[in-house]
Amino acid sequence: HIGNGANSNATVNVYGGVFKGGNVVPKTDGTATARGGLFIVTTNSTLNIYGGELIGGSTAEYGGGICVNANTTLNISGGVIRGGEAKHGGVIYVLGTANISGGNVYGGYASSNGGNIAVAEGGELNVSGGTVSGGNSTGGGNICALPGGSVTVSKNAVIRNGWVNDGYTGNGGNLYVGVN
Repeated sequence: HIGNGANSNATVNVYGGVFKGGNVVPKTDGTATARGGLFIVTTNSTLNIYGGELIGGSTAEYGGGICVNANTTLNISGGVIRGGEAKHGGVIYVLGTANISGGNVYGGYASSNGGNIAVAEGGELNVSGGTVSGGNSTGGGNICALPGGSVTVSKNAVIRNGWVNDGYTGNGGNLYVGVN
């Protein structure tokens, strides 16, 4: 959990190491949602990933690996983030801003939208480099921009080998814009 409270202004820099296998489940009374199996970035905070490995991570709802809340930033310029599982955003769920300029995001599974990355209303994803690949979901195998979400992909980015697996209505192996 990065940041705590309305004005936390926390910054975490990851240069190396291995973070593996976090799991978040919702409260049984329904008062809280499950977000960010490995990391959750909260109000006015920043997570910078320069290297290392983030492996696995799961949650019943949002961002199996990382959940980027509103008014927060995730910057990925290196390292490997792989294999998360969630309903939306198997690896990353974006409500704030996520910038990918390097590194590899791959192998995520979402039972609904964004096998690797789901971008929610008000969220912004900018992919200017690195690779996003091998995601699996029913809407946007690699990336899903939900209504009101923004995705920008530049020429140095590689988005490949995403797949949709629901048998009949799946959309957007690599990128899906809309709702599933």
